[in-house]
Amino acid sequence: MKYWAITLFLAATAYPQSADRDKLIFVIPRAVEARPQFTITAKDVDPIRNAADFGAVAGNNASFDRIGAGLLRPFNIGIATQLSTLPIASPASGVIFREDAETGVVVPATESLGTILTERADTIGKRRFYLGFTRQQFRFDRLEGQPLGSLTALDPGGIDTRILQDGVRQTTSPTTMGTQIDLRLDQNIVFATYGVTSRFDVSAAMTWVNATASALAFDAQIHNTGNPFAQGTCWCAQTFDVNLSRQTFDQDFGRSGLVLPGVFGRARQSSTGIGDTLLRFKGAAYQGKQAALALGADLRLPTGDELNYHGSGAVGFKPFAAVSLHSGKVGPLRISPNFNIGYQVNGKSVLAGDVFTGRKESLPNSFAWSAGAGVSVAERFTLLTDVLGTTLIDAVRLTPASVPGRGQGLAAPSGVAVAAGKQTYTMTNGAFGFKVKLAGNMVFTSNMLVAFNNTGLRDRIVPLFGIGYTY
Repeated sequence: MKYWAITLFLAATAYPQSADRDKLIFVIPRAVEARPQFTITAKDVDPIRNAADFGAVAGNNASFDRIGAGLLRPFNIGIATQLSTLPIASPASGVIFREDAETGVVVPATESLGTILTERADTIGKRRFYLGFTRQQFRFDRLEGQPLGSLTALDPGGIDTRILQDGVRQTTSPTTMGTQIDLRLDQNIVFATYGVTSRFDVSAAMTWVNATASALAFDAQIHNTGNPFAQGTCWCAQTFDVNLSRQTFDQDFGRSGLVLPGVFGRARQSSTGIGDTLLRFKGAAYQGKQAALALGADLRLPTGDELNYHGSGAVGFKPFAAVSLHSGKVGPLRISPNFNIGYQVNGKSVLAGDVFTGRKESLPNSFAWSAGAGVSVAERFTLLTDVLGTTLIDAVRLTPASVPGRGQGLAAPSGVAVAAGKQTYTMTNGAFGFKVKLAGNMVFTSNMLVAFNNTGLRDRIVPLFGIGYTY
């Protein structure tokens, strides 16, 4: 019998071979591509059907469809779509100055030392300058409520191969893979605010990011009996180990080649560099003794390397409104409620498209709101609490899924996979912190961001520390 050679290309040809493979975005592919690569011949499939069924494949030197990219894409999309929504400290926060209506003297306001992750309506004061630094540490531990330390990815299968069986084109079977993923972002932010007038501020926030990603791949399984006579798909259409399949074909139709047990790949990468830059323009539409209303806009510039998770890779523009209320003294306390609302429009980024081909798509737009209050126990100390919500609109999302296995007696494999269509969902957080005036106009900040729900990519608790000074 004439044996036709058919080469099976897996991860080694599925991912870029350039220097970009050292980027954090490719950590998971590098962990998975440790799977065996091999060549099979018509001899391996002949016990099922004669070689004529495979002649067209061999004659065209065709390859099997690669399941690697389909299996890994959900992770990178889930991570990438969240990068533009990470909350950062307010670029205008600390001691503000007001002109006394009776004396005309400019003095520090005493209601509050300001907000942390939200924006207050008050402006800093004419020709005043504020310089600050904060550090946030994100240790992402959940993706759509699933623990990143033990996550099962599901490729539903159904992709056409070039294998014909009785004239019917065979498709790939459902595949699952266990993963352990660790993603950490340390976000250092230097920001400055200048009071152009008594009612108009300009702010800039520049970020420096240290990102670390690691991945472990284990226990992969193609959910196929390997028996073409039992409503299954020919094992030769996809297999992890053709040698095992060949050896046990007479016993289990090669099913042993459909399992890759234990750890078979791992990768880790760190990167430090400039993150995205935020410009903020804010004007006081109304500024009274008891309340203030400000209108403004944020412009996010994609100065960070998106392939290393330093930034979003897309321009973002967010008009917003901020309301601040001042109660005056309530016993020994001063209470200052704050409310924010805004809508962010995002441009295109490769992270929302296909990092393997460089195709860009638009990051999802988002609607953001917050409500909270600052409670000044004394002139030098303010307690702060906020609830923050971000609604991503028409976003690519991971979702738990299950599909039928191929063949009789197989349980339905389950895991997380890309949802069939784009979805709108909300991430809700609580922020709890304090500010203390150390000396002069120097203010120290501490805050904890707490996840209130499980949607999207989340860190249960995010600490923040900072310091700032108003000149």
